[in-house]
Amino acid sequence: MLLIGGCPVWQFSGVGGTIPCVDNQDAEASCDHFGNVEFRDDPKTPAFEGQPAACGLQRDEHGPVAGFFMVAHGKGKVRACKPDGTVGCGPWVDVDH
Repeated sequence: MLLIGGCPVWQFSGVGGTIPCVDNQDAEASCDHFGNVEFRDDPKTPAFEGQPAACGLQRDEHGPVAGFFMVAHGKGKVRACKPDGTVGCGPWVDVDH
C-alpha cells in the first residue's frame, strides 16, 4: 500500500467501454465484497469489514471502491489498477458472473 499510495481500485471493460467497477447496481457491471481473500466487506452493512481496513476509506457514493480482492458482477473484463485508476493496471481478466 505504501508503494502504490493506497489500495487497488478496479475497472470493468464491456459494451459501454471502460468504467470504474464499484458497487453500482445500475451499471453494466459492479464490484463488491472488497478486502482480501479471508476478510471481505459485506456491502449490505454500513461498516467496512474488509482487510486492510484502510481500503474502506477509499469510497464513492456507492460505498467502498478498493481492495486487494473483490467480487465482480457482469459480463466483460476486470482489472486492478493503482489507486489513481489511470496508470499501473494489471492484465484484463474475463468475467461472466
